[in-house]
Amino acid sequence: MPPAAQPPTGPSSRAANADAVLAGIDGVLELLEKQSETSEPSYNAYCLLGLVRGKLAEVLREASQR
Repeated sequence: MPPAAQPPTGPSSRAANADAVLAGIDGVLELLEKQSETSEPSYNAYCLLGLVRGKLAEVLREASQR
């Protein structure tokens, strides 16, 4: 079987992938926020993922300015 074609990895493709990851994290954060009203583990995950999302956005912003 031939190897699978690799998607383009130029700057615009990486930016689109980063935006897709952030959007996915935002979706999970929405779900965790609703669950956190009745579940302490969900609240803990919501807080942790929120911090991770913020740091990821910061790193991506800095990388795009280079």
